[in-house]
Amino acid sequence: MDSLIMLMVLFSSPDIPQPHQIAGMAPRPQPNMEVCLTRRTFMQANIETQLRPGVRARVFCVEFRAVGYAEAVDTFSRTLGEDG
Repeated sequence: MDSLIMLMVLFSSPDIPQPHQIAGMAPRPQPNMEVCLTRRTFMQANIETQLRPGVRARVFCVEFRAVGYAEAVDTFSRTLGEDG
């Protein structure tokens, strides 16, 4: 089973109290969960020093499991070689 690890950030502010993303802080793929957790800790500390009063942020790692994704990419990649 293939998995995709993403480093994500959600924000809450007085204007938008529900969890939301902001421009420039899109989910970022990570090579594995260990790297993601290390980056999460660093990023959380860094973001907290930059937040305006009333704004909160949560950095976290998410693992998505995709059955068949790698096989589909491999199959598609092989057909691309046939087109050229």
